Amino acid sequence: MKKYLCASVLAAALSLPLFAQEVAISPKTTKTEQETLAKQKLIDEIFTDYQEGHYNNFLKQIDETYKEKNKKWEFKSVLEERKKLSEMVVDYKTNKQDDFLKEYHALQEAQNNELIEVCLKNPNDKFSSEVRDMIFYTPNDHEQESLHYVQELSRKFKGDGTTPLENVLINIDTEFWLKDLSLGTSLVEKQIDHATFQKQHLVLHIEKMQRMKAACEGDLVDVKIKSYIETAAKVLPKVKASSATRRHLMALGRGKIEAQNEVEASMQKIMATYIEKEDALVQKTFPEN
Repeated sequence: MKKYLCASVLAAALSLPLFAQEVAISPKTTKTEQETLAKQKLIDEIFTDYQEGHYNNFLKQIDETYKEKNKKWEFKSVLEERKKLSEMVVDYKTNKQDDFLKEYHALQEAQNNELIEVCLKNPNDKFSSEVRDMIFYTPNDHEQESLHYVQELSRKFKGDGTTPLENVLINIDTEFWLKDLSLGTSLVEKQIDHATFQKQHLVLHIEKMQRMKAACEGDLVDVKIKSYIETAAKVLPKVKASSATRRHLMALGRGKIEAQNEVEASMQKIMATYIEKEDALVQKTFPEN
């Protein structure tokens, strides 16, 4: 379990920019207007429900659970793991990042090309459309820079910030990271279904960004950081929708969920092959971990 955690976190943490592995190939086809509108409609519905307070009870309940677990030190082990990984990322950035990234991105490009071939053969399949959307989603330069900044916060531990405001943002990120882990546990224990998980996962990140925006309005104002947070807040829901598709692919590849049709079965074989290669790359590059 820890081997998989380190491999996936290191790969994500060292892959810069944020979507390098997802846009490494040149689009051979475009999304249909219908597919784009369908995904945007779902995002808009979740946003509207959030703004109208439909998720207030969920947010209150998960906040109470978080505070109760925090008082009992139930997060101690995962917080220690986050601290360890934040230190590992700093070390690897200064030593082995370039060689790792070159090989890792090559694997991601090959993987995406094989996934796209499945998508092209199954244009009317729902999951095929989601995978195609994921691969071809491309933020503009400022959006990418903003998303990168928020992603950097998630790699840091308490006190690692370069300014007082950044430390506040790291604390907010850590809080919602722990809440998201609790939500994932609810899914694994079948307390909620996958559709509910996806919506609530997105709502947690919307709430996190609102908390970060509020922090940027206080006494610790930093114009550049405020711009990053506001921009990331606008585009993060779309990013998380793409991330949810990536997580589904990873779960298929690791055999944590079963393929529901021939399309998912084909993608499962592709993911299993490349996950094995990526894990082997991490172990080869960072054998001490």
